[in-house]
Amino acid sequence: MRRLCLSLAFLACALSAAQAAHPIRGKCVLQVKGVSYIDGPCDIYLEKDGNFQIHTIKGRLYFADVSLDRDASGTADGFWNGTVPGADHAHTHLGTLTRQDGCWVNEQAKICAWRGGKLQR
Repeated sequence: MRRLCLSLAFLACALSAAQAAHPIRGKCVLQVKGVSYIDGPCDIYLEKDGNFQIHTIKGRLYFADVSLDRDASGTADGFWNGTVPGADHAHTHLGTLTRQDGCWVNEQAKICAWRGGKLQR
């Protein structure tokens, strides 16, 4: 049941982000298991409910989705398109993330997004 809920939540996020007219240019970090896939300029898609996606600027080589968990304060579910550059959906679940400054992190992943400016590690 949890897997179905996560899938439905991701689908809703993906559809919402796809409808966003313009991304915000910013600085992002996407690290998975110690490997950096995004570390610098990126496109950020913000949603009204606080969920967001980050994308590499040149095409959709890598992207990640952070979906806030409304039932557990201070946590979110993370997804990304995996190690296949250009995959068209965030099919790989990164697990439950907690917020640390401008980042959402757990033992295996770190997803950060800042509007403009410099990376704030």
